[in-house]
Amino acid sequence: MSAINWILERLMVPISATLIGDDEFDTVAQSAHVFFGGWVVFVFGLFTSPWWGVVAVLSFAAIKEGWYDQRYEASEIRGSNLRDWAFYLLGSVTTASLLEVVR
Repeated sequence: MSAINWILERLMVPISATLIGDDEFDTVAQSAHVFFGGWVVFVFGLFTSPWWGVVAVLSFAAIKEGWYDQRYEASEIRGSNLRDWAFYLLGSVTTASLLEVVR
């Protein structure tokens, strides 16, 4: 068992189960997906076109949600991979569009 799996099984799942309910956990997780996607696009937008950031975020999200989460994320906290990817899409495209308007 890897250290990451040990931490998830022993520490993270009990904490998340006691501090917040399932509905709140999902809201926090999806908000984090939107924030991360937007943040990466914003950083890309500082140096190049924000649309390259969208490509980077969606490529990362496809690998993370399609491969990594299937193998390593604890089943207790894993939700819909397509929905998680869609929230990355929402955050990245919204931020790229706003940066285009501001420029």
